[in-house]
Amino acid sequence: TTGSDGNMTVGDAGTGTLTVNSGSLSVDNTLQIGVNATGTVTQTGGSVTAGVVDLSVPGGSGSSSYSISGGSLTTTADLNVGGAGAGPATFTQSDSGAGSQVNVDGTLRVGNVNGNATYTLTGGTLNTGTSGGSSIGDVVIGISGAGELDNSGGTQISNSIDGFTLGWDSTGTYKLTGTGSLSGAGNENIGEFGAGVLQQGDGAGTTSNTGTSS
Repeated sequence: TTGSDGNMTVGDAGTGTLTVNSGSLSVDNTLQIGVNATGTVTQTGGSVTAGVVDLSVPGGSGSSSYSISGGSLTTTADLNVGGAGAGPATFTQSDSGAGSQVNVDGTLRVGNVNGNATYTLTGGTLNTGTSGGSSIGDVVIGISGAGELDNSGGTQISNSIDGFTLGWDSTGTYKLTGTGSLSGAGNENIGEFGAGVLQQGDGAGTTSNTGTSS
């Protein structure tokens, strides 16, 4: 399932689609999605494990999306939604009833040069920093370009003592609405060298979200 370099590419110079409904997929090094073309990954079950998952990260112009509604995705290092790539990068996590689990041992980064990198969490569990994350936190939104994470119904757990950073060198936005929850073991850093925006609640008094930081 992987190349001689231990990588798997979905959407290099042509359109690529990967669908995981059951079973297990293991990528030794990097799962690259949308390098210079369109890459789409849809996961409804089973398990996917990779060292790193990159969505539109290389300096190409590709677009990428990863949608998980069931099963588990585990990275033994990082999950990068955006980064240095120019194309849009979209990660969507929901719960179809069987539960979805995203485990990032290292750091979740959301942001790209054109400011169209988003992570939408409507269900399931997002667990980051189980092995510590980077020195600027296990969740960094707004790095190498603007990024946004919207949590309206999922459970997010940030385990790193180095914290959770919004706006490292660009605009980083986090919206916690609906029944979403966020728990952080470290600091929440809003606006480091860029602009950080944290919105809790929808302003209508109809939400039951919770946010905690140790």
